[in-house]
Amino acid sequence: MRSVVVLIVAALLLELTTAVQYFATRRDITWQLTEMAQRDLSETNHTALLKQDVEKTMSDYMPIVQKLVEKKDIDSLKMTLRKMLVQSEYITGMNIAFIPGYINDAVSNPKSHGRFGIYIYGEEDDITEQSIDFDYTQRSWFHRALDNDDFWSEPYEGRYNVMLMCTFSKPVHDKQGKTVGVLAADVPLDELSAMATQLYDNQRHSLLPVVILQLLGLLVLAFIIQRYVASQRKLVTVDKEMARIENELNIARNIQMAMLPKVSHPFPDHDDVEVYASLTPAREVGGDFYDFIMRDDHLFFCIGDVSGKGVPAALLMMAIRTLFRTEVGRQNTKAADITAVDIMQAMNRTICEEQTAGYFATIFIGILNTASGHIDYCNAGHEAPLIAGVPLKVFSNLPVGALHEWEFKGQSVDMNVGDILFLYTDGLSEMRNVEGKLFSRSKVLALNGELKGEDVHTLVTRMENESRIFAGKAQQSDDITMMAIEWKGKKTMTFSPVSLDDDLSKVNSFLKGIARHAGMEKRDTKRLRLVVEEAMTNAVMHGQAKMVQLTATVNRDDVQLCIIDDGLPFNPTTAPTTDLSMDAVDRPPGGLGLVFIRQLSNMLEYRRQDDKNMLIINKKINHDDKHL
Repeated sequence: MRSVVVLIVAALLLELTTAVQYFATRRDITWQLTEMAQRDLSETNHTALLKQDVEKTMSDYMPIVQKLVEKKDIDSLKMTLRKMLVQSEYITGMNIAFIPGYINDAVSNPKSHGRFGIYIYGEEDDITEQSIDFDYTQRSWFHRALDNDDFWSEPYEGRYNVMLMCTFSKPVHDKQGKTVGVLAADVPLDELSAMATQLYDNQRHSLLPVVILQLLGLLVLAFIIQRYVASQRKLVTVDKEMARIENELNIARNIQMAMLPKVSHPFPDHDDVEVYASLTPAREVGGDFYDFIMRDDHLFFCIGDVSGKGVPAALLMMAIRTLFRTEVGRQNTKAADITAVDIMQAMNRTICEEQTAGYFATIFIGILNTASGHIDYCNAGHEAPLIAGVPLKVFSNLPVGALHEWEFKGQSVDMNVGDILFLYTDGLSEMRNVEGKLFSRSKVLALNGELKGEDVHTLVTRMENESRIFAGKAQQSDDITMMAIEWKGKKTMTFSPVSLDDDLSKVNSFLKGIARHAGMEKRDTKRLRLVVEEAMTNAVMHGQAKMVQLTATVNRDDVQLCIIDDGLPFNPTTAPTTDLSMDAVDRPPGGLGLVFIRQLSNMLEYRRQDDKNMLIINKKINHDDKHL
C-alpha cells in the first residue's frame, strides 16, 4: 500500500512538471504569435499574394481531385497532391482527409475507426509522404471546412514541420454533391516562425523550477525501484503458489471430465438407442453436467446447470451427479417403477438439507423405455429440450436446491422410431458474439430443424461448430453442454419364463413400440399382443420351454413376428382345430388358444430348426385407420 502511495505522488509530480512547462510555454508563445500572425495576414501584401496563390492552386486542381476521389484512386491522388505542392511556392504541405468510413481500406485497421488521410510535405527534391495518424475530425480545418466552402485556420505550430503555419481547407464533394472529405494546404508563416524561435530561446531560461520538480520526481522513482526490488522475492513466492493452484485446477478438470460417461457407443448391447454428448467448460472446472445410465432396458439420463462458476459450482455438480446415480441404482426398486419426479424430489430434498451456500441447479431428468419409446421426465427450471425438432412441453418447476418444500410435477411423452431428443444448457442459447448478440433459442431451434435426419453425433458436433463460428473471437462466458438421444426401436428381445408375468409386461412395451413404428391402429395392436402372449404362454406351460425369444420386422404393409423357444416340438398350424359348435362341457380341455391365434393373425408359419420351435406370425397393417 505504501508503494502505491509513493508511486501516485511521483506520477503527480511528473505530471505537474509537464503541465507547468506546457501551459506556460503555450500561453506565452500562442498569445504573441497569434497576434502577430493576425496582423501579418491583414496588413501585408505578402499575405495577400500568398492567399491568392494558395486559393487559386486549390481551385484549379479541385475538379481533378474530386474525380480521383470518386474513383478512390489513392495512388493518382497522391501524385496530384505532389504536383500541387511543387507548383505553389507558398504551400509546404498538402493533405486530404476523408469522412470516417468513406475509404474502405481504412476499415481493416480497427484503431483508425474508419478514418483515412494522406499528408505530403517537403521541398521538390525531398518530398515526404505521411499517413494522418491522429483524429483529424476534431481539428478545426476539417470540421469547419465541412460547413464552409473555404476556410483559413488560425496560426498554429505544425505537427510535421516545426514552424508556425496556417491551413487553407476546401470540402471535397462526390457527384451527388455530398461532402466526402476535406482538401487542405499548409502555408508557413516565416516571419512569425522566426519570432517563435526567439521566444523559445527565452523560455529555456525560465525552466529552473521545472527542472527541480523533475529531479524530485526522479528521487521518488528511485525509492520506488528500491521498494520493488525488496518485494520481488514475495512476488516469486506468489507466482509459485499461483502455478500450484493452476496445476490443481487442471487436475480437477481432468477428474471432472473423466467422471462423465463415455459418448462413443456407450451401450454396445443396445442397438435401439444412440446417445452422444459434449461439455465445454468456460473455466478450468465448470458447473454443467450430463449423465446417462442403462438399467433393465430403461435409459436414465439427465442434464443440468449449477448456478455460479468455478470450484464451488463444480463441487455441487459432482454431488448432484452422485445423487442421480444413487437414486437410479436403488436395488430394492425395479427400473420400471422409478419415476423422474421421484428422483428429482429426492435430489432436491438432499441438496436443501446438506448445502447452505445458496447454490441451486436447473436439471432435466428423463427415463426412456427403450422397448416402447416412452419417456417419463421432470424438468426443474432447465431449458426445454427439443424432440424431433419441436420444443418439449415442460412444467415450470423450481430449480433443485431452491426450496425444500417444493413439490415437483412429472410429465411423459412417446417417441417415434428415429426421433432425436436434443438437450442443452443455456450456455449455448445465451452465447454472445463480439457484437453482443445472442445465439438465442430460436437459432438453436432453427439449426435443429436444418439438421433433421442427421445422427446424434453429427447433430451435436454441427451445433457446436455453428455456435463457435457465431461467437467468433468472443470469450466464452458460460459452460456449454449438449446431449442428443435417438430412439431407433428394439427389434429383438429374449425372455426368461422363470418369471413370465414380469416378462409379459416387457413384451407389451416391446410390442407397443413396434406398433407405433408400424403405424398400426389400437385394435390391431391389442390383437397382436394377445396373439404373442398366448403363443409364449403355450411354449412355457405346455412345451416346457426354458427360453423364449421374440423378434419383430416391420414392413410397409405388415408386421412379422418370430417366436423361438427351446421347448418340446409342437406345430400349431397342424394341430387339431377345436370344434366351437360343441357345448363347453362336451369339448375336450385346451385348444382355444390355438383357435385364438389363428383367428387374429393373417398368416402362421412353423419350423423346427436346431432343436427349437420357430413360429412366424404375420399381421397386416391397415394404413387408413387411426394410428397410435
